[in-house]
Amino acid sequence: LPRLAKRLKRRAKRLRTPKAETALSKKILKPLNPSPPIKQTESSVWNLKMKNDLPKRKPNRLKGFDYSASGAYFITICIQNKIQCLSKVVGRGLAPAEIQLTEYGKIAEEQLLSLEKRYSNIRICEYVIMPNHIHLILTINKTAAGASPCHTVSDIICAYKSLTTRLCKQKGFNGNKLFQTSFYDHIIRDDEDYQIKCQYIDENPIKWTEDELYNS
Repeated sequence: LPRLAKRLKRRAKRLRTPKAETALSKKILKPLNPSPPIKQTESSVWNLKMKNDLPKRKPNRLKGFDYSASGAYFITICIQNKIQCLSKVVGRGLAPAEIQLTEYGKIAEEQLLSLEKRYSNIRICEYVIMPNHIHLILTINKTAAGASPCHTVSDIICAYKSLTTRLCKQKGFNGNKLFQTSFYDHIIRDDEDYQIKCQYIDENPIKWTEDELYNS
């Protein structure tokens, strides 16, 4: 027994040497199945750069504004890719400028004027159907809606675009989209602002070649 006790004591002492403890700690701390380092390929770096360089789409609506509120709104709706398919402007120069609607332009006008029947609390006060865009002044009277839910400007314009597109396709329009996504709006603040927008609509045919949406 004394010999066995001495032998066990020497073994325990060997196991507590600095060399043995260092080897044991390395074995314990060594990670199991270490993950390989992530390599960024040239393709992944290019895709990330392109994603960051893409322009951010700016919202067209005023943040926090109630677009079902009573008021007047100046709206611009554009044709996809600025295709001139709604009308022709004739008589520029010495002769007074006039709008000649195409078959698609007539559908656009009919559907625009029918909005007042579909939504009893709105009025189309002014409008012009240009070759590749439409300007209009839309007024909303929220109290006239009564107990019915009051639709927003976006609800009304989206419904108009959808119906007009469907009817134009029935008449032979073969493009994927008639109108551009979304639309532009300006909230009319007062009578002076209203008169400025009315004048802009009236003079739009005369100044067609100066319009930013003009393309020859």
